[in-house]
Amino acid sequence: MKLWAWSVVLICCCERISGDTRQEYMQAAQEELKAALNLEMNTHTAKNVILFIGDGMGMSTVTAARIYKGQMFATKGKEKDDVKEKLHFEKFPYVGLQKTYNNDRQVTASASAATALMSGIKINYGTVGVDSSVQRKDCLTQQSGAVDVNSILKQSKDEGSFSGANLGVILGGGRRSFLLNNQTDPQTNSINSNQRSDGRDLIQEWKDNKKAIGKSYRYVWKKVDFDDVRASDTDYLLGLFSPSHMKYDIDRGVSSEPSISDMTKKAIQILSKNPKGFFLMVEGARIDHAHHDNYAKRALHDVIAMDDAVKVAMDVTKESETLIVVTADHSHAFSIAGYPSRGNNILGVVDIMPADEAPYDGGKYTTLVYGNGPANYSRQDFSKVDTTDVDYQQTVAVGMPWETHGGEDVAIYARGPLSHLFHGVHESNYVYHVMAYASCVGANKDHCNKPVYPPCPLNTASATTSTVVVFFISFFYTLLCSSQ
Repeated sequence: MKLWAWSVVLICCCERISGDTRQEYMQAAQEELKAALNLEMNTHTAKNVILFIGDGMGMSTVTAARIYKGQMFATKGKEKDDVKEKLHFEKFPYVGLQKTYNNDRQVTASASAATALMSGIKINYGTVGVDSSVQRKDCLTQQSGAVDVNSILKQSKDEGSFSGANLGVILGGGRRSFLLNNQTDPQTNSINSNQRSDGRDLIQEWKDNKKAIGKSYRYVWKKVDFDDVRASDTDYLLGLFSPSHMKYDIDRGVSSEPSISDMTKKAIQILSKNPKGFFLMVEGARIDHAHHDNYAKRALHDVIAMDDAVKVAMDVTKESETLIVVTADHSHAFSIAGYPSRGNNILGVVDIMPADEAPYDGGKYTTLVYGNGPANYSRQDFSKVDTTDVDYQQTVAVGMPWETHGGEDVAIYARGPLSHLFHGVHESNYVYHVMAYASCVGANKDHCNKPVYPPCPLNTASATTSTVVVFFISFFYTLLCSSQ
């Protein structure tokens, strides 16, 4: 009897679908199938590797950002479907999942997660750049140096026989950590924000180093000077655009700071001058910050900003020689809930709420909610609240000083040489191993001389890289022995 009842329901549901809609879904799926059948593996060695890390960009964040992007286009008069719209990196041919847990905790922190992605091993919560023998705040063990781990950044540079000191491009915020505490910040005219008490002006040291090795260089701290930088006559670029974190993209303004797309393009232009290739890491860090404060709109907007940077990277590199990986270091306690109608504002209140689906107290709720955080955790009268405002904080279940990370798996999107190696469920440290294998750096290089791979550039043992970059959209502030 139950089986018969479900059969009736399914038949009724099918009858509600119009012929045109049915054909549309069939045709789209057939086209997607045809594209999948024609997909060919790229087994070349990767001359270049670009890793995009959406900090805190879990699956629910990607889904909500996709819908938000579609609705943004719709408000601008363009014909985009808020559900069928895709982010640029969602169009990559290969997708896998990574398990983000720490060596000692079910849910990771950013520093330890970044170490897994960049160095190939899982480590303990609250540590960075050291192995799992070091616990959080264990500074004495860390200072020995024996526990340090190598990253793909250093290994890529080693293949090019360059100093570990010479990063090609460094762009982002965090100027206060480069200047002495008695120096005046050029933007704020204040000395109160600077943090260095060790007598070192790292900006001047950077300039002196580049002058000593006889290379052209530029240091910039405002957008107008950044825009003036020409890749053709710049070997090294340092840009620090804020004493602390750079602005959320939705708050940025067109003239105050360069966008993540601007910085990505400039970095690639400078690094591409090297015939051996490059390694580039691009972080969309403020996705994470917005989630911690329950600012969903800011988080989604920063996902789209990073996705635009991915498109820039796709446009200015060749897929045949450049491995692009887009992933996250962890997720957040962030959910898409209810059964809102197609087209209902992703930032709005659930619009379909029959009696058997309504909250017990008869109230309403937003589609986007957080499990915890600093926002209001009591019921709200949404007739008096604009849930689409950039400063609106979505309701939480548990009030806390800040929202926590989430522990579910996050996606890995890849295209380019050997991107098909991201094909299932992996450990987070697996990402490093694929990037290193694809670009012939690190220990696993036996395959690099096999006929299936094209010869390495300039008759070297490696296709990657003499020029590398660390690229922060916000200064990476989570360090060993720091509080969180």
